[in-house]
Amino acid sequence: MKKLVLILLGAFLSLSVMSQDFEGTIQFKVKISGEEFDRYSKAFPESIQLKIKGHNMRGKTSGGQITSLMSGFIFDGDHKTAYVISDAFQTAFKLKSADFDENSKEHATKFDITNTGEKETIAGYECTKYIAKEQGKSTVITIWTTDQFTISKPTNLANLTGNIFLEGVEGFPMKAITNQNNTNMLVEVADVRKEPVDVSAFEIPTGYRIQDFDFSMFNAMLPNGGN
Repeated sequence: MKKLVLILLGAFLSLSVMSQDFEGTIQFKVKISGEEFDRYSKAFPESIQLKIKGHNMRGKTSGGQITSLMSGFIFDGDHKTAYVISDAFQTAFKLKSADFDENSKEHATKFDITNTGEKETIAGYECTKYIAKEQGKSTVITIWTTDQFTISKPTNLANLTGNIFLEGVEGFPMKAITNQNNTNMLVEVADVRKEPVDVSAFEIPTGYRIQDFDFSMFNAMLPNGGN
């Protein structure tokens, strides 16, 4: 479960590296299915809205137990700074600089990638299907990407990309299904709107304190401690 949470958080943080060609709003839906649906479905958000301008992104979660603690996140791609926003605690939790260390790549999870060549249209964009199998483990991620978005893959977010941007996977991820222990987590683009986004959208809310991010606190609120 902890890995699924990290994938969810990291996936959206990694999307902020889109090039300055894109400005607007992307709406994602999130869905849990499989053997442990009853255990985990109430914990995850039902949707996430992203506001993107250049290398900056603001995400807002809706639904699910995790939303009561993680209301959203802010990523400053220019300065490689990320915050998890908690309205409940009136706090912006800053991810530690070590998470952005280029040297952390050597510890990143390794996958065997297959480009299936299969096509699917998602939110009006033609996508290509990839299958990523974690080396030595049972986790499988199926990813559909499009080349109709201009993106720049993250170069030093090895611990935060949520296994969405992988070597050998080309294009912007429009849908990803992570299968772990016979439980699936679907993250899929539902809507893309190119529109002006005010710079104020990426500011930490007035009056919120800043402190270091502590995953154990977030993990503790999930079913069975996030195991």
